[in-house]
Amino acid sequence: MRNEKVRNLVLAALFYAIGIVLPFATGQIPQVGQMMLPMHLPVFLCSLICGWQYGLPVGLLLPITRSLLFQMPPLYPTAVAMSFELATYGFLAGFLYRILRRTKLSSIIAVYIAMIAAMVAGRLVWGGATWLLLSFNGKAFTFEAFLAGAVLNAIPGIVMQLVLIPSVMASSSFFESKAISFDVNRPRRAIVIAGIGLIVLAIVLIFVGANLNNNIKAQAASAMEGKLNPGTNYILIGSVSALVGIILLIIYFVKKHKMSKL
Repeated sequence: MRNEKVRNLVLAALFYAIGIVLPFATGQIPQVGQMMLPMHLPVFLCSLICGWQYGLPVGLLLPITRSLLFQMPPLYPTAVAMSFELATYGFLAGFLYRILRRTKLSSIIAVYIAMIAAMVAGRLVWGGATWLLLSFNGKAFTFEAFLAGAVLNAIPGIVMQLVLIPSVMASSSFFESKAISFDVNRPRRAIVIAGIGLIVLAIVLIFVGANLNNNIKAQAASAMEGKLNPGTNYILIGSVSALVGIILLIIYFVKKHKMSKL
């Protein structure tokens, strides 16, 4: 029991650190961060692997800490609203997963159910918190703004989470025991799932980016405001995702070919 608590504390600290560093991969660009949702990944993993008791505080503190250290995301209202959102992810994903593990559902199905339920609840909490915080300053938060921030702009990040997080879980023997240990076959299976998932994500990103770029008025307005073209961002990230996915599949087939020779 004591070893398990120590393990969970160490992993929670690791996920917390990853959540601080991972957003640098988006170049600290708000538009890209809103698409890829880098802080969500470590919170979900912490909650599913360590339990809601660790996922909740990690999710609650992560946006505030990052805002105080790097001024990104902005503290008010963005980081405060995100704290409530990520705390909901951290609690609900781990809590539901632990309950579903006791049923006859397969572990992978349990992961997806817990994640999707937490995603829906977390976005509703984010919308409510943002509306409440903005109302203090007399500002409006419309349903269109909620839909864009919670769903439309976040589609790439949502797809990435639904691909990568189950892949990470499937790559370990966490489904069979509480200890995280790796065997020979699960990492290879995870490489295939992640590779295919990244290629699918790339197709979605490039398709969305191309449609955005076809909107000439949106391009002109974006250029006048001095903002990055969101369509180009989607295509760029999609191209990188496709490249990484192809590399992962190449690694898998190379390893499989070497193993067949032994």
